[in-house]
Amino acid sequence: SPYQRPRDPLITQYGSAIDNQVVQLHWQDAWQVQAAITLQTGFKSSLQFAEGYFPVQPKLGAINGGSSALPEGKITTKAWFLPQLGAVWRLPNQDQVYVNLQKNLRQFITYGAVGASPWSLDSQSAFELFKRTAEPETAISFETGIRTRRHFSDNFKQTIGLRSIENQLTIYHVNFRDRLLQISPTPVISSIVNGNPILANVGSVKTYGIDIASTLQFGSNLSLFNALSYNHSSYQDDYFNGANRVNTKGKQVPASPSWLNKSMLKFKWNSLEWQLIADYVGKRYATYTNDLSVPAHFLMHLGVQYQLPWKWHQGQNRLSLHLTNLANRRGTSTLLVGAANNTYNTFPIPPRQIFVSLSSGF
Repeated sequence: SPYQRPRDPLITQYGSAIDNQVVQLHWQDAWQVQAAITLQTGFKSSLQFAEGYFPVQPKLGAINGGSSALPEGKITTKAWFLPQLGAVWRLPNQDQVYVNLQKNLRQFITYGAVGASPWSLDSQSAFELFKRTAEPETAISFETGIRTRRHFSDNFKQTIGLRSIENQLTIYHVNFRDRLLQISPTPVISSIVNGNPILANVGSVKTYGIDIASTLQFGSNLSLFNALSYNHSSYQDDYFNGANRVNTKGKQVPASPSWLNKSMLKFKWNSLEWQLIADYVGKRYATYTNDLSVPAHFLMHLGVQYQLPWKWHQGQNRLSLHLTNLANRRGTSTLLVGAANNTYNTFPIPPRQIFVSLSSGF
């Protein structure tokens, strides 16, 4: 059980303890400039007081590079002013135009011995260097868009059957600074190497994107939803791996597809409801230098739900059937990136699966 902690282990390879205290302060306000225009402003403060130590250190020789112990110590980071500014303009037809600008910060990860954490570096000297020179990752985000909703007249509904339509369009730009990278010492994926010799800020990332979503309601029984996303995220700097320059400037961020699409057709007839879902994931690069990639894939799923005619304690009873990956396609589901070139890890797309469930409310 996740609520039970194992006791009396036969062996402890290493043991870490992290004391992480985070303070988040927040203030916001809204100003009704006119009946249709609202300005929103605010800021937050993010403070982290973290200390890590290892009651049980790995045996000598277990850490990459020959270090005798994983690092211990305190790191304090304070960001007192992270501003946010936004506005909403309500149009006469109840549409909304919105805009938002904000700055965010990601505090250092506080894992011990694994992951992109200063307490996972392979020596005390590497930890002290990181403490003196590293900065938390920050992002300045800008987005703007419009939300619309239309309900059509009876004459229009009788002509083509369309009762209502809802749309949303969002355009965004993110400037991501002080990116922290866990640099692999070997061609092997760094996530399986114990102790990271390098964890450093390696520059910035710029992201541009657009999201479009629409829902069409035909009568009371049929609806169609579609969401399309385009994203372009690219590195703005090269970095050094300790010996050589790694050419990442202008390369697309790996594991992040440029195109995503999701569609759902829903049909309801009396007590029976059908859902047909389609997911498209575009090509994804698998290394920081974009020398390897995994191809796009398209999956379809089917869901059927039947409302049973009897009730139990006044609650509705439903019988559901779900089929995932209808075409039983093969490909890459989760992509793990940990090296500049030549290698990557993946988890496959699960095969076709069937789930049957019975639910009841009371």
